[in-house]
Amino acid sequence: MERFLSASDRSFQERPQFFKSMQRKLKLLQRRAARKQKGSQNWEKAGHKPSLQKISTSRG
Repeated sequence: MERFLSASDRSFQERPQFFKSMQRKLKLLQRRAARKQKGSQNWEKAGHKPSLQKISTSRG
């Protein structure tokens, strides 16, 4: 993502620093979840963590 916010007057705001670090953590969690054996208990637990990270990223 290049721009975090684009206003109607064509001004924009760069993404905040926390956003970049949160996206990095989300990427890591998704990678870990993808490597679990589908249907296992660890797969189910790992599947919840990326969604929780997305919620915390959107809330800022």
